[in-house]
Amino acid sequence: LCCGGLGGGRVRVRLRPRRGAAGRLGLSGCGFGVLLGLDQWPALALAAAFLVGAVSGAEVDIGAFFIARSFPIRRYSAIFGAMHGIGWLGNAAGVIGVGIIHDSYGSYAPAQGAALIAVLVGTGLIAAVRLRAFATTGQGAPVRDIPAVAQ
Repeated sequence: LCCGGLGGGRVRVRLRPRRGAAGRLGLSGCGFGVLLGLDQWPALALAAAFLVGAVSGAEVDIGAFFIARSFPIRRYSAIFGAMHGIGWLGNAAGVIGVGIIHDSYGSYAPAQGAALIAVLVGTGLIAAVRLRAFATTGQGAPVRDIPAVAQ
């Protein structure tokens, strides 16, 4: 998680943030696709699991970045807290749902297919996000974070 988080942060800084975030989610989608169709080959399944795991935890970083760029700083903690709480509810529902799907169908394939679709939809939504451009202080800090300038 640590290497993925640091690497993902570097990707977001080096590329445009939307592209970096969408690219990471796209890699995860590729991993789900490989697991769905080619999981009988252990080496390929391991590589696919690595791709799926490359985005693990990144949703928090990506969400924090987009929230910071999209909403006033005074509202950041409330919006981030709501996003994080809803995310944990989604995690719990997903774990329970995957268990129910496996018990019902005897396979993880339907859950993997649903995950693949969800990741692809999420990738498209992130790619569609438009971030505001902020003026900087010359040292890289957004002007809106300077107490004398912030509203």
